[in-house]
Amino acid sequence: MEDIKYGGLVFLKGKQLIGGLFFYQSHASIEFSEGANLSDPDSTLEGKGKLRRHIKITSCGDIQTRNVSSYVKEALGQYRAKS
Repeated sequence: MEDIKYGGLVFLKGKQLIGGLFFYQSHASIEFSEGANLSDPDSTLEGKGKLRRHIKITSCGDIQTRNVSSYVKEALGQYRAKS
């Protein structure tokens, strides 16, 4: 399920927030609510909070070069395991 919250488009599984897309003047940010638990072999994820991590996207090419799809798949897998 998706919703508009916190200034962006967020994605939920039931009532649990998976993450969201947020847009800024110079970049977009893909946020993962439990990103600290994702594997990050290339140190792509940014952020130092207890759980949340994000990937800054400054060009369309970043989506592929930063391997965004693998992070999204893993994040969705986290919530499938909790269901």
